[in-house]
Amino acid sequence: MSLTTASMDACCKKLPTCGNSFSCPSGYVEYHSHFQATAMSVEECCRPTCATFDCHHGYIERYSELDSTVVSRDTCCRREPACGSSFTCPEGYALFHSHFAAVHLTQEECCRPTCATFQCQHGYLERQSDQWD
Repeated sequence: MSLTTASMDACCKKLPTCGNSFSCPSGYVEYHSHFQATAMSVEECCRPTCATFDCHHGYIERYSELDSTVVSRDTCCRREPACGSSFTCPEGYALFHSHFAAVHLTQEECCRPTCATFQCQHGYLERQSDQWD
């Protein structure tokens, strides 16, 4: 091969870089300051987002922060609502005390029906709170 004119285009091949040849996987975004890096790895080319963070027991994802690159429990997660004294059960239901400090989200898990919601069968009397104690 003979070259008549030496130039960048004729003599050199551009190395692939993060900015032109690498795609970040799901849950990562491009590291813009590393666009010219030639390492071509997730670590060199991409930054993790909250979508890659594992919120442990007692915490749930902050869906509004899934694209955030400030990856920490405080940014990516929020405390899961708990069955506690501030949890309100509907009429005829009471807070299930064995789950008082447990982490739950639904009425079915936090509240149990009381006798006020129960229909006694034929031949049975409804127990009043001051009877048979």
